[in-house]
Parts: sequence; C-alpha cells; structure tokens
Amino acid sequence: MRAALLVLAMLLSIPASAQDADAPSLETRGDDLGRPWWALGASADAVAVALGDYQLRIDVGFGRHHGLAVSPGWRRDGDNGPMLGLAYAVWPLGQGLHGLSIEATGQVAWLPHTKRVDLSFGGEIGYRYVWKGLLLGVSAGVKRQFRFANQRTRRFLPVVRLLLGWAWS
Repeated sequence: MRAALLVLAMLLSIPASAQDADAPSLETRGDDLGRPWWALGASADAVAVALGDYQLRIDVGFGRHHGLAVSPGWRRDGDNGPMLGLAYAVWPLGQGLHGLSIEATGQVAWLPHTKRVDLSFGGEIGYRYVWKGLLLGVSAGVKRQFRFANQRTRRFLPVVRLLLGWAWS
C-alpha cells in the first residue's frame, strides 16, 4: 500500500514539474523564398558500363521540381562510336536530385564503321538518394530504339540504371 501511494504521488507531481514550452511562431520566413535554387550532379551508370556503354551523366536542377540531364559517352556495340543522351526530369517530391524521379529521355549514337545511327526515346521512373554529397540511384523504364543503317529496325528495349556519383546543391 505504501508503494502504491508513493507511485501515485510521483505521477501526480510530474505535470506540476513540467514547464510549458513556447509555441512555434506562425510567421512565414521569406528570407530564402526569393533565392534561386539549383542542384548539380555527376554520375556514371554501372549497368551500362557492364553492357559496354560508357556514359557520364550530368544533372542540372533548375528548380526543386525539374531539371535536365546531359549524358555524353562512348558505345561499344560490336562497333565503337560516340553517343549523346538528353533527359528532362520531374521531381514530384520537390527535393531535387534526392528522391523520386520521372524522366523523358532521348539518345543518339553514331557508329561510323558500320555507318549506323541509333536513335532512341523513352521514359524512366527511379529514386535517387543523396547522402553528404554521395549520389546513389536506381531507375527502370522502357525505350523505343530506331536503328538507321542498310536495314532499318525498330524495337522496344527495357532500361535499368544504377547510378553512382556526386551531387551538389
């Protein structure tokens, strides 16, 4: 009984000893609303390297919700040649390079020895995580490839990327 009274006295004294915290201010802080926001990232696709495409991807964020990517590179597809990719990215979470990404992509590759040009357009959805500047990302999608040479071909191809790189914002 004595222990129960002691516990009851301790429980009743807790609210009396707690101090009221100040409520947060409801004022809007506008000091950084007018400041432009940007992000920059550089990464390489580990899956493409394993398949013979060497690309450096450079992402430029023009706002928290959208950005552009340029991917110069070199293709080894039984023939060597330069390639260039462009992408427009939408970041619906508003966190720039960190978070969900929905992209529309385009790529052109010129393979001079076989006098072939590969052109592709597609879409991808992915997620990138930026931790203290280190960028890790994964995405998947589909692209439509148009091959212009002696014989024209068109086909749909899956796209899987594993991005490793660095980001600044």
